[in-house]
This record gives sequence, structure tokens and C-alpha cells, in this order.
Amino acid sequence: MDYRSALIPPTRALVGNSGEFWIPVRAFNVYTPRDSSLGPHMHRHLITLSVALFVLGLATSEPLAKKNRAQIKDGFYISLGVGAASVDGTRGVEMDFTDGCENVVGSDDIFLWVETNGFSTLCVSAPGGTANQRTENFGEIVRTDYGSGAAVQLRMGYTINGLVTPEFMLAGNGPVGSFDDGMGHVGMRLRYHPAQHWKPGEDRMFDVGLYYGYGFSIGGYNHDDIAGLDTGKGWIGAFHTTGLTAEYAATDVVAYGVDLGWIMPQYTGWIVNWSDNVVSAPTEPPPTTVFAPIVYLSFRP
Repeated sequence: MDYRSALIPPTRALVGNSGEFWIPVRAFNVYTPRDSSLGPHMHRHLITLSVALFVLGLATSEPLAKKNRAQIKDGFYISLGVGAASVDGTRGVEMDFTDGCENVVGSDDIFLWVETNGFSTLCVSAPGGTANQRTENFGEIVRTDYGSGAAVQLRMGYTINGLVTPEFMLAGNGPVGSFDDGMGHVGMRLRYHPAQHWKPGEDRMFDVGLYYGYGFSIGGYNHDDIAGLDTGKGWIGAFHTTGLTAEYAATDVVAYGVDLGWIMPQYTGWIVNWSDNVVSAPTEPPPTTVFAPIVYLSFRP
């Protein structure tokens, strides 16, 4: 193949002879048309338009990128989470029988509940042949140490100015694959976001929240079969909750995080029988704490 010299005439290098393919190794002459069909005025218009479009692109690219990039945003969101639950409760919760059972003379019985029919009062005591047996049975029947296992959580809220988030919460905990016992909690929480003071949410992809909440709690469990008693029992009352969240925005719509929370039910009613609506009141709310670490996904439309 014939590789031609560097100083080839421009017109010949462009046209060439039929069947020849010339490649200039070092070309010092550059071919440019003598006349343009667009004319010099059109060139100036195209240059002006190109510059204008470039400036417009710079002006709009930053807000558009900020809108679509991962960031902690204000507004409405919904969050779904799963995790585990560990319950620290009380066994043998003392009942408040100020209506007469505590005045039974000569008895060491531990009473469970009171039944009245309008004419007489029946004080139902814990079954057992000895005082130790009655104490042991009482601890199994009247307790709040149930509900450990899995935990689920649903939250909906609205972040305001990156600082505070009022949110609705619905949570539950109980053994995996069993409906023998469990707890449910529904209420409101208020989260505070201290990182907003350091860096605005639109400029960061992470967030830390501290929260406190209050609501209603209900729980149910089945105790051992003792002396033919109905085994289904439960509790109702208010609850307090506190904890912290850590969140990372994967996109401007989706974020994932962890919720390390403690729920403290303040039970004021012990459900003796669900169907007959027999309820006893404890002398004071039994100490009960649910620790529930949750992994969640949040969606912000």
C-alpha cells in the first residue's frame, strides 16, 4: 500500500483517484471551504444561540440535580418496618380488691378477680393446694412478660422545616408463627432532627431523630392450663415510647434506616375473660418494657 507524502494538495487528498485510498501522515495544509452557504451572519447567530443554551443549562442543572438527588426532604412519608422484640415484664401482678376481698378473715389466698351478681360478691383466688403453689400459679396467670419475638411497624408522618416530624404509629410484637400471645400499640410520636441545625436536609443524605410518643396498648396471652381456668388473658392501658432513628436517603423518594425504640405500657386493666368482659384492676401499672429494634423503608412521594 502506498502511503503518500505529508504535503499533499488538499483538493487531491479529498478527491483522489478511483481505487486509491490516501492517508496523509503529516498534513500541514487544512482544507476549508472558501464560501459557506450559511453566511457569516448565520454563524454569529448559531454561536450566540449555543452560548445562550449553555448558560441556560448551567442555570437549570443545579436545581434539577438537587431535586432528583438523594436527600432528606420535608413533607409526607410512609414507613414500613420489621424487626425483633424483647419484653421485660412482671409476674404475679397484685390486683386492687378494695371492694371486700382483702378483708377476708383467716385467708392467705391470692385473689385473681371479683365476680358480683348484684346480691353477693365472689372473690376468686389463685388455685393450688399450698401457699407456694398458689403463688406460683398466680405468677403464671397474672403476668406481663409475654410478646417477645418478632416486631412490625407502620408509620406515617410529615416533616416540617427539617426539624420536627409528628407521626402516627402502629406497631405490634409477638412470637413468630404463633398467635398465642402478642401486643399491639397505636399512638402518636414527635421526632426531633438535630442534624438540621448543622446541615440542611436538602444538602445531606442522612438523618438522626430523637422521639417521644404516647398512645393505647392492648395485649393478650394464654397461660398454662391450671385447674380448668380459661387460659386467655390480656391487658389494656396507655403506653409511652421513646427512642432514636438513623436514616439514609437512597434516592429522593426512598430512604432506609433503623429505629431503636422502647415501648412502656402502663396497663390499668387485666382482662380475665374476653367474652364475658371481666376486668380486674392492678394496684398500680405493672412495670413492663418492650425493646424493639426495627429496620425500615420510608417512601416520600
